[in-house]
Amino acid sequence: MGARRAVQGLVVAGVSASLLGGVGGVILGTQAIAATQTVTATTAVNIRSKASTSSAILGVLYQGQKIQTKGSSAKGWTPVTFNGKTAYIYSTYLKVAGTTVSSGTSTTKASTMKTTASLNVRTGPGTGYTVVGTLKSGTTVSLTGTTSGNWAQITYSGQRRWVAAGYLTTSSTTLKVTATGVTTCAVDVRSTSATKYTRITTIAKGTTVQLTGVKTNGVVQIVWQGAARWLNASCVKQYTASQPAKTTTSTTTTVTRYTTANLNIRQTSSPSSKIIGVAPKGMALQLTGKVQNNLAQVKYNGGLYWASMSYLSTTKPSTSSSSSSSGTYSGGGSVGLTGLVATAKNIVNVVHKNYPKIVTFYGVRSDSLPDHPSGHAVDCMLPSYKSNNALGWTIAKYLRAHAKELDIQYIIFDQKIWNISRDAEGWRSMADRGGDTANHKDHVHVTVKGLAIYS
Repeated sequence: MGARRAVQGLVVAGVSASLLGGVGGVILGTQAIAATQTVTATTAVNIRSKASTSSAILGVLYQGQKIQTKGSSAKGWTPVTFNGKTAYIYSTYLKVAGTTVSSGTSTTKASTMKTTASLNVRTGPGTGYTVVGTLKSGTTVSLTGTTSGNWAQITYSGQRRWVAAGYLTTSSTTLKVTATGVTTCAVDVRSTSATKYTRITTIAKGTTVQLTGVKTNGVVQIVWQGAARWLNASCVKQYTASQPAKTTTSTTTTVTRYTTANLNIRQTSSPSSKIIGVAPKGMALQLTGKVQNNLAQVKYNGGLYWASMSYLSTTKPSTSSSSSSSGTYSGGGSVGLTGLVATAKNIVNVVHKNYPKIVTFYGVRSDSLPDHPSGHAVDCMLPSYKSNNALGWTIAKYLRAHAKELDIQYIIFDQKIWNISRDAEGWRSMADRGGDTANHKDHVHVTVKGLAIYS
């Protein structure tokens, strides 16, 4: 769901982060899991039909929930028994019951660190706790020395609060980018170059990274969200040997390129700058010719912004209407529909049948919240949305009227949200999230029942 991203997370395919099997979180290095034993989820994690991030999502195992393994872990995946069948979970997000791989609270010596991105301050160690403030990137914070899983306790406005530890660094050295590289496989972003490290996230194959030229212990140093981080050197190919990554090139004419995935549109040429919208797969973008940090300047919603060149193509993706093997409509450049749960697939079919102008739907994708990753959410994209606001409201109100029979939990459109659990409150206003896509003005978002947490 585009509007509900964590401040410190990137979630749209085609930019910098891929959560592999998980829904979110910062995890320690993978442990070996033997056959036939009980394991516990260290964060919300997808349960898949096969040992691959491209396979269908069968469900979600939430933090603290247990499940029985059905064999030893192999190549980063653990087989489990789910609904009487064999399924797979990414091993990094599991711990053997009774161990303390990534949970529990520990205390070390108090210290100070700096934030590497805008960072929410919460009342407790988890995304379910209330946000009481936000720290700007580069803010020095005082740590109490107490940690819980992937969260660190800090002193904030005279009180003890919590922040995600993966977005803190002790580095005070100015990092110099000496080259640009690209990942040749999915690879962990590590907190240090040591054998024991904290996993900040996992980035996808083909992600552009900024290299500092430092290499040690088989890992290379990169600049990640303003901090020094590390990648396995075998998964990084350098393609700019001596030219700094911030070199700018330009041409005098504009060209048209098509997005090959849902693509973040950024405010500036910095890979960590604010996301102001998301261009759906197949969208035509006009490029001005300026390129910085492997980001191209594009014309978007009447302004000049930036998008990753890695996901722009001269060829327009196929938009021919078709049906999947399950009978779900899948035309118009729709993405992620095969992994939807049955009730979410039904939403796609019902909306397209009743409103044939709606031809593009987005389903399963990575996100910090489980709606989309678990296959319980659908984005119904409006054509020429600025002139089709009335159509969007017609669809949103139709879905609300049929929510019970369609098994709908909540609907978001035009910066308004309606939840069946809070029906008496009607359409509630949502905070401005900085862009039309983030504010759900260009699509109607629908989440069906089956998740543990609702807005």
